[in-house]
Amino acid sequence: PGGAAGEWKSVFPGQYLKGGKEAGGQLVDQRLLPRISEGEVRMLMVKNALFQIIHKKPVEGGFSAVGGINIPTFYAPDAPEYAELTKKFVQDDIPILMDAMGLGDQPLPLIWTGDFIPADGPTPGSTVYIVGEFNCSCVGCS
Repeated sequence: PGGAAGEWKSVFPGQYLKGGKEAGGQLVDQRLLPRISEGEVRMLMVKNALFQIIHKKPVEGGFSAVGGINIPTFYAPDAPEYAELTKKFVQDDIPILMDAMGLGDQPLPLIWTGDFIPADGPTPGSTVYIVGEFNCSCVGCS
């Protein structure tokens, strides 16, 4: 039944969408991003300003850098390694997202993060970053 992935089983009833949006049903469908094994890039924000960039790399043999088991590398907000991602996220995407959620006239949280996972870009050897999550309720500061 599960093909090459084998058979998947869960004890949870899996009724994420029961009752629809009105009942709080929701599901985020995100593609598999195998380059997560290279780590994720965290943009640590203070309101609308980028405070720090952290590349969280999994420990040797690990697949993911989440859960506090990672090797962090810290970068200043103007780090050239992440200049394109910084511009796109901070200057371009945040205002668009806020407007899309009907929050364009509201302040951003005092401390919050955006975490990004690398993916292959449109040209061979290039990298794009896919947002994995936004967090403003339980921000882990490194």
